[in-house]
Amino acid sequence: MGPKGKLWFDDDPSHCLELKVRDACKAYRHVFGEEADTVCVHPSVVEERTVIKSIVVVPRVWCLRHHYFAYREEDERGTE
Repeated sequence: MGPKGKLWFDDDPSHCLELKVRDACKAYRHVFGEEADTVCVHPSVVEERTVIKSIVVVPRVWCLRHHYFAYREEDERGTE
C-alpha cells in the first residue's frame, strides 16, 4: 500500500507548474490537515526530481498526464 495522498487534476495550459503543484498541496492540506512535501507528476512534466518552493516534484510513469499526486514523503517511507 502506498502513501495517503490527494490526486489533483489540472489541464489548464495557462496554469504554470508552480501553480498546479501549489493547488495540489492546498487540496492535500484541506483533506488531511497537514502539509504535503512531495508531488508526483507525469514524466512529460519534469524529467528528473526538482524542487519548487520547498515542494519536491518527482516524475512517475504511473502518474497520468495533467494529474498531480500530493503526499508526505514520510508517509511513503512508513509503508515500506
